[in-house]
Amino acid sequence: MMDVYEAIERARSRAPHQPFLATRERNLSYSQALDLAASLAGSIATAGALDRPCVIQAIEIDACISVLACLRLGKPFIVINPASPPDRIDYYITDSGANVLVKTAESGLVASSLPCDDQGWRTAVEPASSVSCLIYTSGSTGLPKAVVCPREAVSFAVEAIAQTLSYRRDDVVLTALPTFFDFGLYQLFLVGKAGATLYFASALESGLGLGEALQRTGATVLPMVPPAAEKLARLVERGLSRNAVRMITTTGAAMDEGTRRTLEDAWDPPVDLRVMYGLTECKRVAIMPPYESTRRPRSSGLPLPGTTVTIRPHDQDLVLSPDEVGEICVEGPHVMGGYHNQSDLTARRFRRTSHTVVLRTGDTGFLDADGYLYCLGRDDDQFKVQGYRISTSEVVAAAKAAGGVVSAAVVPPAPGRRYTLFFEGDAEPAALSHFLSEHLEPFAIPQHIQKVAHLPTNANGKIDITQLERTQS
Repeated sequence: MMDVYEAIERARSRAPHQPFLATRERNLSYSQALDLAASLAGSIATAGALDRPCVIQAIEIDACISVLACLRLGKPFIVINPASPPDRIDYYITDSGANVLVKTAESGLVASSLPCDDQGWRTAVEPASSVSCLIYTSGSTGLPKAVVCPREAVSFAVEAIAQTLSYRRDDVVLTALPTFFDFGLYQLFLVGKAGATLYFASALESGLGLGEALQRTGATVLPMVPPAAEKLARLVERGLSRNAVRMITTTGAAMDEGTRRTLEDAWDPPVDLRVMYGLTECKRVAIMPPYESTRRPRSSGLPLPGTTVTIRPHDQDLVLSPDEVGEICVEGPHVMGGYHNQSDLTARRFRRTSHTVVLRTGDTGFLDADGYLYCLGRDDDQFKVQGYRISTSEVVAAAKAAGGVVSAAVVPPAPGRRYTLFFEGDAEPAALSHFLSEHLEPFAIPQHIQKVAHLPTNANGKIDITQLERTQS
C-alpha cells in the first residue's frame, strides 16, 4: 500500500507541470507545490522536533502546502479553522501537545515554535511516530475530541476511496470544503493520488457564480455536503448547465429526496451521484456505486472494499440479520487509532478483540439482503449542520459559561425547523449569541436563540426535547 505523500510524488514524476492546487488568483503545478512544501518542511523541522504535532492555521492552498510539508517529514499535523475563537485555538494547541504552529503571514507560510513539556508525546497509537494526523470532531463532554489517524489507516482509506470513486488525471475537482474538515482534507489526498487538479472555489463561485466557475475551470467532480447540493439543485432548476461535470459526491447528512431527483434527472446523460456515509473515526464507511442511487434512494451504498460493516444491538456483540435495525459497526484497516488523551472513550467506541477492532459508530441503521447500508440516524447527542458534526453538550456547556443562563437545550435542525438553542435565565439572546460566536466554531453557533420562562421536562425530569421541537413545527 503506497503512502499518500509517495503517491503524490509519483504524480509529480509523471507530469510535473500538471496543475495541482488552484484558486481564481493562484495556480500551482505539482512541481511548484511540492517544492514549496519541501522548503516549508525545513522550517518546520527547525522549529520543533518531529515527534510532536504541528498545528496548521491556514486555508486552501496554504493549508495544503502545510499538510504536504508535514507528510514529507512524517510529522503529525492538525488543521484548524483560522476563524476559531482564540480560546478554542489555545485548546487545540494544549490538548494536542503540539510544538509547532504554521500560519499564513504577509511573507508567506511561517513556522514557529510552541512551548511544550519535556516529556515524550504520547497518544492512542503506538509508536507515536506512526501517526499521520489528529482530526478534531465534536465531543460529548463539551469540548472537541481528537481522532488519532495512523498513516497506514489514512493510506488504506485513500486507496479504498480512490478505487471506488476513480478520480482521473484529467479531473478538475471543484470544492468549497475547508481543509480542516476531513471531507475537504481527503480531497487533497485523492486528487494528489490521481494526479488531478484541486480548485478551491470562493463563496461566490460556489453559490450564484457557480455556473461561470464550472465553465471557466472545466470542473468535472463536485464534492459537497447536502446543503450545498440543495443550492446546486436550485441552480439546476433555473437552467444551470452541467458543462463538464461528470460526478457529484456528497456526505455529512442525509440528502433530501427532491434534491437527489433534481440532480439525477436534470442533465442528459445523467450525472453520477455518489451518496456516501462515514465518520472521522474510520473516514468512510460506504459509497454508492455508479448510477445506483435511483434504485436505492435511501441507501448510503456498499462498504469500502477490504472492510466489513455489521449491524449489532447497541452494547451487544450479536450480529443481526439483513433488514434488522441496530448500531452500525465497522471493521477494517481504515479504522483509526482512537481518541487522543481519552482512553475510556476509546475503549468504549473502539472495541478490541483478539483479532480485530470493532468501531461502534453510535449510528443506527441496517443492511439489506444485497449488503447495501441504510443509515437511520444517531443515538447520541450529536447532529450535523452543513456536514459538520456538532455536540449538543458542547453548545449547552458554552451557553452556560456565558453567565445568566440557568438551563439550556438544543433542538437540531430538520426540514422546516432551524437549529435552535432554548434557554432559561437573565441573559439576552443577542448577548448570548455574541458570546457563543467567541467560544464556538462558526458552524456550531445556533441559527436561532430563544429565551423561555421554563424549559419543559418529561416524566423522568429530563428536558423534553420533543416538546421543544413541537414549538417550532
